[in-house]
Amino acid sequence: MNEIQKSFARETSRAPSIAIRFFGQPEIPKSSGWFGIIREFESLGIEVVNPMSGETPTALLVIDFVRKDEKRWPPVQRANRFLVATEPVTVNPSQFTRKVSNKFSHVIVPSELAPKNSNTLVYEGGYLNASRYQSAYSNDGLRQGVALINENKFSFVSQSQYILRTKFILECLTAGLPIRIAGRNWTRGFWWTASKLAHHILIAARAGVLAFRFTDVMAAFRLALQRGKVGQLYQGVVRDSVEFLSKHKVAVVIENEASYASEKLHAALMAGCQCVYVGPSLDPGDFPAGFLFQANPSSADIINTLKTAGGTPYSISTEEIFEIVQNGDFFKRKGVELRNQWVARTIFERAKFI
Repeated sequence: MNEIQKSFARETSRAPSIAIRFFGQPEIPKSSGWFGIIREFESLGIEVVNPMSGETPTALLVIDFVRKDEKRWPPVQRANRFLVATEPVTVNPSQFTRKVSNKFSHVIVPSELAPKNSNTLVYEGGYLNASRYQSAYSNDGLRQGVALINENKFSFVSQSQYILRTKFILECLTAGLPIRIAGRNWTRGFWWTASKLAHHILIAARAGVLAFRFTDVMAAFRLALQRGKVGQLYQGVVRDSVEFLSKHKVAVVIENEASYASEKLHAALMAGCQCVYVGPSLDPGDFPAGFLFQANPSSADIINTLKTAGGTPYSISTEEIFEIVQNGDFFKRKGVELRNQWVARTIFERAKFI
């Protein structure tokens, strides 16, 4: 027990503690960048306890709200309940509603562009985990080809860029661009698509953020009806996303929404690819020359940007890649270490531990 814990124990007869629910589960996987937050809490004198132990902790941290999980939360007063909304509104619109926000003293979000309520805070740091990918792939400048790796998903909130991936693939089919696609559900048929569209329309409507666009629905159905052509480009679910990308010159990265930079950008760099990127505006100076090509959120502009990237020479060694990821300022500013430190410190300062 350190000095902070001893001081607290003298006043309250027990050390401060926190339970964590992670995407509706009682434990954070060791492979997750969020696992490091346990160490940050412990360094502040806060014991991390199992939320299923039956013990009532001093505070509760919920990492992404799952509606059915609420009944499993330990009985902690609202003043000491915190939500970290790692998934953006595109992915989980319900956790940004006032109804959910009111269950917590503070809701901590990853971006200034995220929907906000009166108790919302924006964390520093981000998603980039320097240790996530163990292998890097050099590029000798002779590579060819274009790749995209994502799951085929739908979301009916205005921030979503899911359907942009669909429109881009359709544009590739029209232009005869031999892109390689990996990830789940790209060759699903009409009825699967219809059921998924209806489901996500309902999710957005319940959250009060429905942004229905007929053209988006038609694009999804057009892709389903061309599943045979898509199948000629489709590689299925791949074992290693970085290895898959490393076989290509250019990786197309379309973020779920343009509010944050995710591990998709990190994967493209580790694969030794150039990156055609649709997301928040980034400084090309943070990356190797010739790596980053930022495109507007339209399939036509992505195609044009691809042509520019394809005509730009690029080579990089594994040593250069690791140096950027491990020591580059961008990866420090957007890294999980800074995020975990900030979130733990903020909860320590705002919870009623003492």
